[in-house]
Amino acid sequence: MNDTLWDYLDTFCTAYLDDILIYSKTHDEHIHHVCLVLEKLRDAGLFAKLSKCEFAVSETKFLGIIVGQDGLRMDPDKVKTIVDWETPTCVTDVQAFIGFANFYWRFIKDFSKIITPLVNLTKKSIQFKWDTTCELSFNALKKAFTTAPVLRPFDWNKEVILETDASDYVSAGVLSQYDDDGVLHPVAFFSKKHSATECNYEIYDKELLAIIRCFEEWRPELEGTPSPIKVITDHRNLEYFMTTKLLNRRQACWSEFLSHFNFKIVYRPGKQGAKPDALTRRSEDLPKEGDERLLHQSQTVLKKENLELAPDNSSVTLNVTTRA
Repeated sequence: MNDTLWDYLDTFCTAYLDDILIYSKTHDEHIHHVCLVLEKLRDAGLFAKLSKCEFAVSETKFLGIIVGQDGLRMDPDKVKTIVDWETPTCVTDVQAFIGFANFYWRFIKDFSKIITPLVNLTKKSIQFKWDTTCELSFNALKKAFTTAPVLRPFDWNKEVILETDASDYVSAGVLSQYDDDGVLHPVAFFSKKHSATECNYEIYDKELLAIIRCFEEWRPELEGTPSPIKVITDHRNLEYFMTTKLLNRRQACWSEFLSHFNFKIVYRPGKQGAKPDALTRRSEDLPKEGDERLLHQSQTVLKKENLELAPDNSSVTLNVTTRA
């Protein structure tokens, strides 16, 4: 299908297997686009079943998502399935629920926070026990499905805002764009727990890791943007990262990766960054007793540059900078 419609893909149509979506700005333009696609199908000896087609509609269902003029939203039938889902009674039931809900994680803020107690139930080391925490998580996710915001489709011609944040244990980001009225709307949400190794990173690297992960997650949208992406962070020193001459090996790899993108890092105080910050300050994401992220956790207290030996090597002078 992609070979057949190659000339039109991402211009006014998109296709996945035997599903084709044609989008246009005006009705006349849409009729022209539909004719072009049908001609391509005819030339390739392919047919479209009329009963399964919709023409000239303002919104339609495509790959489980309602695509409309106002943006993207979840399929009401799928939402009803989640809302009517009976309480799981075994691990298999929980896995089925998680698998179904995961499809819409980009629509739900704090998704990983809400679903964490259920995910923990699927671990082999955990005995299945449906307690109050699980019930609250289960019901909270159902409610989130009924109140999820409409996500705006990504527009290459509009300014891109990427808000990132990191805590000790989580990286998060929000991808947004302004509409024609100057109102900022979310395009997608993202959050991910740090690994045991990443928990040992210094805060500078954790904040930088949040930026790296967001660019990895949304690379198809963010690579090659015509105007600079505004990356908003609450860590002031990151404004100068791309001009820093002295980098460690990890930072050098990250710098090379980021060189593929057109962006500018902008500092904003943490108290003004409610959206990404909230995704990293969730109690459910904090490590519990026995979590591997707490094992071998280390923090550099004294660095070489903090130590100055006395001339006779009899004492050590510490140059310590404290932070409020």
